[in-house]
Formats: sequence, structure tokens, C-alpha cells
Amino acid sequence: YYVTIFEKNSSETSIQKTPAIYYYGRGQYCNFFKIEEMEMTNNCNLNCHNCGTPTTGYKKGFIDDSTVMSTLSWTRKGQTLNYHRVGEPLLHPKLCTYIQWGVDAGVKPVISTNGVLLTEEMLIRLYNAGLRHLVITLHTKKSLDSFLMCCKWFADNNIEVANFSKRHLKEYDENGNMMFFQGKVLAFSQEEEQGKYVRNNLDSIPSEFRELLQMTPVHTWAGNVEGTKRNLSSDDVINHQKNCYFIKQHVINVRWDGTIVGCCFDFENENELGNIREYTSLNNSLDKYRLCKQCDANWAIKE
Repeated sequence: YYVTIFEKNSSETSIQKTPAIYYYGRGQYCNFFKIEEMEMTNNCNLNCHNCGTPTTGYKKGFIDDSTVMSTLSWTRKGQTLNYHRVGEPLLHPKLCTYIQWGVDAGVKPVISTNGVLLTEEMLIRLYNAGLRHLVITLHTKKSLDSFLMCCKWFADNNIEVANFSKRHLKEYDENGNMMFFQGKVLAFSQEEEQGKYVRNNLDSIPSEFRELLQMTPVHTWAGNVEGTKRNLSSDDVINHQKNCYFIKQHVINVRWDGTIVGCCFDFENENELGNIREYTSLNNSLDKYRLCKQCDANWAIKE
């Protein structure tokens, strides 16, 4: 049950939409949040220079059973839940188990991977566990090979596939077996070495698989890429906060250790809101969103 709060300030009345939610069976109100990401690990098997993972100072680790169960207990039936954030999710030895737990809890697990560890055997295990949302960022030749392997396996097994970017279309709402899949190509300049093999070989991809590709703008993860930090003006920061997807939609991310941040660009827990084990006490006041001062999220800021 959603609650709308009316606040009267002098002669004006402001309405805050869905700031609280009543959890049936728990007998309590708490701040309304959408858990969008559950980080499997912040370790990675690549060392990409456009990512903050290689240089982050935050402690490294892997999510455990209790943190997964605590997170799933606060999700909503039918929602998507990203099993990635910082790091490579396929490094987690219990990933398939956690996918199955999520499906059993009524969520739609999503994995974004660099594809280096994605074998056909792993793909089959993930699919059988219930995974229907998969994105491969095409960093390397192995990433591209994994993308093509997936395309072929889906075709050989008569699995209906749509581009991941179409997952919200109503025509797919009732199709629980539809596979939403995408090969993400980072839009670097042609001279950039990272992903160059992929960009140079896009034309060799069979035409029936090209519709599953998506060109994606490159950003600095709010200044977390080494050497890219900058400070925006106060007006720009306020504008970002008014239009930020994460803030407007009350989105939160659960890190591998159970701590919660309000932005997927937060590698260092600068805007830590609380812990999944103390969910009803989360505090998402704007003064915690310090990364807004250096954010260049060209896809997250909708003006």
C-alpha cells in the first residue's frame, strides 16, 4: 500500500509522491525505496581504464547467502533486479543459486557481464536457473565471441529473443519465456584501444544478430574513473538532483557487504544510506548524494 504525504508550508501545499510504503505482513511503514541492484562482488577479471573498479579503495569481497536473502525479502514481485553493480558477477561461485532464489522470490534477475567467463555450459546453467535478462558489454574479442555464442545457442534452441532495451514494452509483458539480450558496444572514438577489436569487427556479425547490439555513450562514473574528477556549479548540481533517475525513483543499490548506497556510480560508499539489515531506518536525504557534484551521467539525467 502506497502512502502520499501532504505537507503544508505557509500558503503552499506540496505533495510528495509515494514516499512511504506499508509492508503487508510486517505491520510497519517505512520509506519507499526501489532496490535496483544487488552487487555480487566488486572484484573484476578485467582492468578497463574507463571504469572505477581497478582504482577503488573500497574493501573487496563477495555477497553471502544472508545478504542475498535479506535483499530479496524487500523486493517486489515482478520487478527486475540487477545482479551486478561494480565488478564481474560471473566470478561469484553461487551466482546460479542466487538467480534461482530470485526467481523463486518473484523477481526478474538481470546480469550485465563482460562475457569473458561466459561459456555455453554457464549460459545453460543460468538459463535453467531462470535468467531471462542478459547484457554482455563487448570489451574484448572473448566478449564478442561470447555474444555470438549466446546468439547461436538461442537460435539453435528456438528461444525467442528481443533486444534488452525493449524489455519494458507492453507487448512482452505476458511472455515469461522471452529472452531479453544485448551486446553493448561502448562508443569510444575509433582511435581508442579499448574495444577496438569489437568496433572493427561489427560488420562481420551476422545481420540477424546485429539488432541485438546497442551503442552506449561512455561516461566517467561520476568522476570515479582515474583522472576525471571535476566539480560542477551549484546550479548544475541542483538541476542534476531534480532530474536524476536514482533520486526521483527512490532507487537504491545493495553492495556485496549489505551496505546501501543511492547511486550505482558510488564506488567508495560516499552516499551510504544504511544497511539492508536495517532497511526500515534508511535515510536518503539529499546531503548524502555527494557524487552529484561531479556527475556526468549522460543516460541517468533526464531533463
